[in-house]
Amino acid sequence: MYNIMSARGGSAFGGKKVLILVPVILFVAAACNNPQPTTEQNGTKQGIVVVTPSGGESWMIGAGYEISWIRNDSTGGPVSIELISSDSSNRMYTLAHVAAKESRGSGKFIWTIGQDVIPGKYVIKVYVPTNCALNDPSCKQLLATSKEFTIVALGNKPNNQTADWKTYSNSQYGFEVKYPASWQVVNNQDVGANIADPKDPDKVRMSVFVYTSDPEPKTRDVDQITNSTLYNFQGINGKKLTGESGVTGKAVTMLIVKKGNVYYQIETPPEIFDAVLSTFKFTK
Repeated sequence: MYNIMSARGGSAFGGKKVLILVPVILFVAAACNNPQPTTEQNGTKQGIVVVTPSGGESWMIGAGYEISWIRNDSTGGPVSIELISSDSSNRMYTLAHVAAKESRGSGKFIWTIGQDVIPGKYVIKVYVPTNCALNDPSCKQLLATSKEFTIVALGNKPNNQTADWKTYSNSQYGFEVKYPASWQVVNNQDVGANIADPKDPDKVRMSVFVYTSDPEPKTRDVDQITNSTLYNFQGINGKKLTGESGVTGKAVTMLIVKKGNVYYQIETPPEIFDAVLSTFKFTK
């Protein structure tokens, strides 16, 4: 088991990396083999449901994604999140321990997939740790498992993903970029545009804007950035940021790069970030 990262905003372990010992692994395995995701307490149904991943997605190593759940219980404790392979390899990674105040009701955690995660088929498990003895039939484990999804290596997206995408062009600052065919430009300005899925324009969107000063400080004021790495884009040193958008409340990945006297900021959902970047062109 690997402890990849702690939850944003604090954890039950004070933000420190914790190695989960073998007895705990055995306990989790036992609970998973005989899960009781919903229990009843004082006549009220108690349980957890994993909302995302919802099954069938392809998540790319290096990108950030939202793990979310709905929780209805009176235990008041924190939750733990694990990534478990759904094949015979029995790989398991501890992703986070989310503090109680952040895990109640509709909880979520932004996870950036580390390079040590092996591509393959996985499920996410969200559970409330208990002190139950192994194989205790009276133990009411609050546990939920997502549907199966796939983790893929960088660059494993289909080559024709952008074949039918539309093109947004900005002649003033000299660039163009493609976006999904069903999406629409909703806020076109001289300095860039917001482009959104018309089915949910407030939540599913990308943006491309140009700034005369570094936009990162203001971006950090609005968005909750959880990871920042240097990124070479078309021979220009830039910065890749991942986290949660303060506008949409969804996972977001963005690139900030300076060319000439201006900064270009490209912000997209993680699942299309690499595809969008592959279509970006400077036209002057």
